[in-house]
Amino acid sequence: MYALIQKNQEEALDHARRGSRGETVPGGRGLQILYCEGERRYFLDAGRGFLVDRDYRTALGTGFYDRDLELDSLEEKLQAVRTLIVYGPRNVGKSELVRYFLAKKLSGGRLARILRRAVIIDARLKHAEPYLGRVGVDALRLAERLLDALGAPRGLVGLVEELASLAALPLTVFIDEFHLLIRGSLEDALAELEAAAGALSKRGEAKVRLVVSVSEGFFATSRAWRRLYGYSTSYMLVEPMNPQAFKPLYEEYRGKYGCNVDLNTFTRLAGTSPGYLVDLCPRSGKLLEEWLRERLNHLDTSLHAAAEAAGIGHRESIHVAAQLLAGRSIRDPRERRFIEKLVEENIAYPCIKQARYLPQLPLYAAAVEAAREAGLDDITQLAPEQLKLSRVEPKYCRE
Repeated sequence: MYALIQKNQEEALDHARRGSRGETVPGGRGLQILYCEGERRYFLDAGRGFLVDRDYRTALGTGFYDRDLELDSLEEKLQAVRTLIVYGPRNVGKSELVRYFLAKKLSGGRLARILRRAVIIDARLKHAEPYLGRVGVDALRLAERLLDALGAPRGLVGLVEELASLAALPLTVFIDEFHLLIRGSLEDALAELEAAAGALSKRGEAKVRLVVSVSEGFFATSRAWRRLYGYSTSYMLVEPMNPQAFKPLYEEYRGKYGCNVDLNTFTRLAGTSPGYLVDLCPRSGKLLEEWLRERLNHLDTSLHAAAEAAGIGHRESIHVAAQLLAGRSIRDPRERRFIEKLVEENIAYPCIKQARYLPQLPLYAAAVEAAREAGLDDITQLAPEQLKLSRVEPKYCRE
């Protein structure tokens, strides 16, 4: 059950009788607003409720959908730790979630007293900006220096400590796509993050909290967790959206910009990660097949790398991948090395609490299962009709 707010039909009618204003989502085919709580609007679909904020504009140009549980989790974790790593599959909406949180949550409620100001550092655009409250010229300039100074001897640690000394009020520093900011390898980026988390933790620093989003699976491996564990650090997984909430988001996006890929095909290829709308919707025919082939090539290359890391043959790797991406638990160290490499390659992501792994795209699970059934050693040899995408059922850690 993906419901965030549970309401049965009798309760829904009771809300309506008490004067809740009904409103239909464009293209939503009967989804009704039943009630509002502050700035949150809840919709009902066959008894399942989810958040929709149509007054907010995301980078997609749509309202903000779903993520009620994640917003509450962000609030809880930021009260408990100094450094928070937000991870999950690519294009799942990690950056949008944190930006929405800063805009809607940080300005009021329980966190307002401890985190009154925020700076966002966008590693992709190499840009720093104040996002909430009066950050102060010195603090903002220091944040801007972060874009050029991470190769300095004290790196991120020195800048975090300087921010702490300058901040008269508590400050949240959000680094979006943190790994893109660091010169060097992902190992270098992890070392910088470990040092900064350690500095904030050992000093008991209450003025600065560091939130980073990462799209590289490397940061979700057990090796990275062990490095960061104990530094007042926590991980937060952002998974693909609630399917009932993704449908009206898809309809809103299609209504504004058009989409050549129908909803069923889209979700069977890319699941319910909204970032893929920009990539997939303009495609059809050969362009869509090109996207499919690129993903299958990446999957095949990643399987070879994982097989080598685990010391197993390629055909065996397809069998193991089919089982592990279906959610089976790990049985031996070889399988652990194998799946951890697939996490690094952004094929899988970990469900930490359940000790299992799921595919970043439904396509990956369908492809390895089809190759296993066909007895193929090479994923790229699969024909589109062999994928049997109609059998794909999305899986979630939250189930």
